[in-house]
Amino acid sequence: MKPFLAIALLLNAAACISPASDPTEKNEVPYILVSKDNKGQIGEWLHILDPQLQIKEFYGIPLDSLEFYLDRAQAVVIGGGKDIDPEWYDQPQYRPLCGPVDPYRDSLEYAMISYAREKLLPTLGICRGQQMINVTYGGTLIPDIPSFIDTPQAHKSSSDSAHSLLPVTGSWINDSFSSEVFWVNSRHHQCVDALAAGFRVDAYAPDSVIEAISLADSIHPFVQAVQFHPEDLRDTLSNSWGALFLQAVSSQHNELHAHE
Repeated sequence: MKPFLAIALLLNAAACISPASDPTEKNEVPYILVSKDNKGQIGEWLHILDPQLQIKEFYGIPLDSLEFYLDRAQAVVIGGGKDIDPEWYDQPQYRPLCGPVDPYRDSLEYAMISYAREKLLPTLGICRGQQMINVTYGGTLIPDIPSFIDTPQAHKSSSDSAHSLLPVTGSWINDSFSSEVFWVNSRHHQCVDALAAGFRVDAYAPDSVIEAISLADSIHPFVQAVQFHPEDLRDTLSNSWGALFLQAVSSQHNELHAHE
């Protein structure tokens, strides 16, 4: 059974509270919620691609304002961070293989992804974000790569060239960069195991660890995630992926304003 969804209940309770006014209320430019941006690098990366964006970190927002900001979001980004509690994918026996967990963040991101799924908001996941998206949609994780995969591959490394990326035929990576080889950074010991229904794999690491996924759904405008950190790399691959996300955000923004 999944943990108690405290944040979801708080979001419902927050509807009864009148939050203070905020300059983002009119959403004159696209407004993006980032679950947690530890060093501000996600926001910096996206602002390089589009300086006009409004970006808000969701983690740590006062509880009586959670719904206020979520309701104004036109896209969400789920960033990197601590391990996900394996109770979220019904495998609590793996808890000893995990590092520190953050129940508040697990619940917060579950609420963000679920809201974006319901409202068809563009959703981007980075590292832990890929894992949380997969779990929220019903997939599972490998809780500790060394315990489950016999591999010499370094998946927890400070290097920005930890391993190469192997795109899947027909993926956006393969379609855009079929003749190029990209090296990515790697700071994780968990990864996607059973892929959530409706998703496809876009790229693997050389040892078969899933490095990129996307929702194969013609209704939802954009749900994509990667296991590496494009906000640090900022290379051609990373910036092209960010641009794809922002195209979806811009389309969502324009469609919303067309009905005002």
